[in-house]
Amino acid sequence: MYLPIDETRFGALEVVGVRPSTAKDGEQWKKDGVPQWDVACTYTSRSGFARRIYVRVAAATAPEFTRGTKVMPVNLLARDWFKKQSGKNGVDFFADSFKAV
Repeated sequence: MYLPIDETRFGALEVVGVRPSTAKDGEQWKKDGVPQWDVACTYTSRSGFARRIYVRVAAATAPEFTRGTKVMPVNLLARDWFKKQSGKNGVDFFADSFKAV
């Protein structure tokens, strides 16, 4: 299940880089035939805790950002996941696009 996230409460992100979003076999993921991209960002919480997150967006071409650009995701969604075999878990983030802040 995808959960909408209030971008104004989530806060701005700092772009680290962009890479194609790929499956294990190396094929690029697509949404409705449009390539998907993982935008690597530094997320800093209001308490000062920082971590790297990836936000997946669908776009015909890779989003272009200068490293360090502060952005706000548009229509941010989150989905938690768990892999029973490995015991790993996490949260995936998705957005329609980004706007500079």
